[in-house]
Amino acid sequence: MAMTPYYYIVRQMPGLALRLALNDVPFYRRAVSYNVASNGPVNHALIRGENTVLMEFFQDAVNPLSPNARIMLDFVVLREEDDVIVHETKWPALLDLHKPEDRKLPLVHRTHFTIDTEIPKPLWADNPPEFFPPEGTDEQHEAVFQLHDAYRRQDVGAFLAATELKLADHKRYYGPTPGLDPISAERDYGAKLREPWDVAPYKPEELVFERWQEGRVAYVTRKDGGYALQATHRTDPKQAWNANLYLTREAGKWRIFR
Repeated sequence: MAMTPYYYIVRQMPGLALRLALNDVPFYRRAVSYNVASNGPVNHALIRGENTVLMEFFQDAVNPLSPNARIMLDFVVLREEDDVIVHETKWPALLDLHKPEDRKLPLVHRTHFTIDTEIPKPLWADNPPEFFPPEGTDEQHEAVFQLHDAYRRQDVGAFLAATELKLADHKRYYGPTPGLDPISAERDYGAKLREPWDVAPYKPEELVFERWQEGRVAYVTRKDGGYALQATHRTDPKQAWNANLYLTREAGKWRIFR
C-alpha cells in the first residue's frame, strides 16, 4: 500500500516570530517582514499515533507586536489526497487555552494530534538517550565538517557520501524522487558544486548543537541564529547555500539525516 502523503502550511504575518517542533524535533523557525504562506511535505516529521506539537512565539524585534495589532498565524497539517485537515493551531485563538496572566510573549504552546496511517519509524526512534554539550562533540563536528569540506573542495563524491543517509531517509518517506537517484544526483550536484562559490569558513566555536529527543537528535545551527553552513555565489547574488543540519546516530556514528 502506498504511503498516505501529508503536507503543512504555515501562514504568518509580521509581528510574531515562530519556532515550531514536531515530535520534539525542530521543524520551522521564522520571523517575517511581510505576509507569507510556507508549505511543503511533512511526512518525514510525523509518526504513526500521537504527534506532539511545540510552538514558541516571540515578539519580532523588527515588527513589534503592539497591543492593538491585528496579528494572525496559522499552522495546518493536511492529508494531501483530499485536503482533510488533521491538525490546525491558530493565533490568537490559542490564547484562550492559556491563563490570562500567561497571555504574553514569549509564549509556549503545546498540543497534539493523531495520525492513523502507516508512516516509517524515525531513524532516531530506537537510539538510546544521550547527553552532549551545546558546543557539540568532536564526532558531531566531524560529520558537519565533512559536508562543509566537500562543498568547499567541490568534491561531489564526498558531498554525496556526507548526505547519503539524508537522501536514503528522504526516499523512505517519499519514494524515488527524480533527480535524487545516484546517477542524476552525481550529475546535478556535481554541476552545482562546480559553480563559483565562496564558502564561509568553518568556525566550530560559532555553532550550537541543540539537544532534542533526549539527545537522540542534534540540531545544528549558529549561536547568532544564522545558518550552520553558508556559501554565496560569486557571480549570481540570487544563489546561496544555507544549511542547518539534523544529526542522529546510525550504526553507532553521528551522521546527517536531514
